[in-house]
Amino acid sequence: MKQRQILASALCVLALAACNKKPEEAVTTTAPTTVQATTVAPTTVAQTEHATYFEMLQLAYNVAAKDADITEGLAAAKKVRDEMFAQFPSDKDDIDYAYSDLELLVRFNATGFSDFMKRWNASTGQHFEALHEAIHLDAATINGDKVKWNMMGVVASNDYEVMVVEAYLDATKKEAFLFGYEDGEPIVLRATNVTRETLAKAAFQVVKDADLLKGFTDYATWKATSDASANQSVADAMAIYARKRGEIYERTSPATQREYYDLAVPDQLFKYATVDGEKANFKWGRD
Repeated sequence: MKQRQILASALCVLALAACNKKPEEAVTTTAPTTVQATTVAPTTVAQTEHATYFEMLQLAYNVAAKDADITEGLAAAKKVRDEMFAQFPSDKDDIDYAYSDLELLVRFNATGFSDFMKRWNASTGQHFEALHEAIHLDAATINGDKVKWNMMGVVASNDYEVMVVEAYLDATKKEAFLFGYEDGEPIVLRATNVTRETLAKAAFQVVKDADLLKGFTDYATWKATSDASANQSVADAMAIYARKRGEIYERTSPATQREYYDLAVPDQLFKYATVDGEKANFKWGRD
């Protein structure tokens, strides 16, 4: 794909058909604009500078997704994609590639893959844990070659080669796995002698482990024919929501032992929790 840094305002993102300039030629506005994630009016979307095609499509998705609604978000991104096709016909392949990867990212089945990795850990006697963090991999390589990355939606150029949707690290063994896609095909990468701090410059190798690749393909990827609402769990919705906000949420249960403002989470915390200012009773159930 062509290497191109794009300069655009989010206003241009959601109204490309009305723009007369390519994104990298557009003049950005200096007017301050803010928006809640559920706002769909293009005139209130926060300004985006130096955006890639992927980021522009992701912005359209995030604005329309209403926290975790995959269907509405993808419909909005697809509309922007089609407007981009008309505006920049010579870049159609780049734009389509970005949209396809966006769909793979937002349809990532976090729950299914997490369950698979727990079973894989148990069967192999290992202790890999998900990072849940989009670490910049600017200096990381694959089979000795420098690569341009799309790390969980964090991307610097249009001609990225690999999109990572999840990363796992065994801190004791200092070993890491990346799970993602190259040209739309599942790929698993492994690095040794690494920590969370050194992952950004790790030397990854393509993994030939059939079990890991099959597990990623079978459990992490929603099939194109699947109904998103039928597959999506609470954990998946929260994973999507967290990625959009750049935050990390941890699952809790009655057995969880943590503290928040000197209260045991979740039991003691629930004794003081309210809903819309009103005292409420909470009951645990299955998600």
